[in-house]
Amino acid sequence: MIRISKLLLLMTAAGIFLGIVTPADAKNKILYRYYDLGTLGGTISWSTGINNWGHVVGVSETSTPSEFRAFVWARNEMKSLGVLEADRISGAWSINDRGQIVGFSLNSAFDRRPVLWDHAGIHELETLGGNYSDAFGINRHGKIVGWAALPNQADEIVHAVLWNRRGITNINPLQTELSVASSLNSKEEIVGAYLDGDFLRALRWNKKGVEILGTLGGDQSEAYWINDTGDAVGWCELPDGVWHACLWTSHGDILDLGANDGSYSEAYSINRHGEVVGTYYVDDQLELAWAFIWSRKDGMRDLSELTMGLPPGIHVAYASSINDFGWIAGTSSDFRACLLIPVKVSCKDARDRKQGGRFGCEKK
Repeated sequence: MIRISKLLLLMTAAGIFLGIVTPADAKNKILYRYYDLGTLGGTISWSTGINNWGHVVGVSETSTPSEFRAFVWARNEMKSLGVLEADRISGAWSINDRGQIVGFSLNSAFDRRPVLWDHAGIHELETLGGNYSDAFGINRHGKIVGWAALPNQADEIVHAVLWNRRGITNINPLQTELSVASSLNSKEEIVGAYLDGDFLRALRWNKKGVEILGTLGGDQSEAYWINDTGDAVGWCELPDGVWHACLWTSHGDILDLGANDGSYSEAYSINRHGEVVGTYYVDDQLELAWAFIWSRKDGMRDLSELTMGLPPGIHVAYASSINDFGWIAGTSSDFRACLLIPVKVSCKDARDRKQGGRFGCEKK
């Protein structure tokens, strides 16, 4: 709480609107200002995570074709996080408020090694003995989750794992051959999925043990993120085989978040206020991706329709992470990492710009 309060003071002093809605803001609309985060010298980049300081992580092509590096973006600058030894590719998935980042480093033999970046540099994490592992999520205490392959086994046989100061722990549930842990919160509640026969099932680990999360009537589901209140998001299959973004509440309910104008959708992140971001797909075509934001008040909305400053012909395709202040790390349709910062705009301002209808401010 001390660090968040300090952040609020710093940003308020700098004149940055945080997009936190109060009753006095009822006549204002929360829109988003678009920022292209650039690349590490190549043509494409995409973001994967954001913390409460507004630091963004992801992957970018460098000036060497087909060479990719994990990056962290902060203070208007994108920096390469490097690779292990002579590896060829690295990627970052998550960053906590202490600036610790987790991801992977890949060598020429395609061995995938889990890594942690901190103020001292890059560190290789322990594995279960196989050559194929990854670190996906890190909480504010520095505990990490992901998956790791077993020794002398095919890459498809991987187990969910937890890293802490004591090392690595295999948390594979239910004697399954394949499981993954995607995210954990400050209470060390973990979400992910496991393979049950031919079907992928969402899971939540907590103090009571392992809980199999439900679907929306279909056979499969997968959980990607959990917030500090215990609410988790991901995707759930419907009876007809279509999959939708879904939310598993801490009380055991499952909500269908819809798919906007598309048929398929998936949710990647949820903040402590219950705001969810993800992607929906138009006309059953997975290459036609459009980012969304969902809340209980407004339902699912297309982020591009709420975003100011988008280049002509470009839309926000993926929204991968949202922090507790509503800042969103995303990727545009031309594969550029981007940041969406919420700003308050009055309906009068929107109508003056002749954009009242676009932002839900039609004149009564």
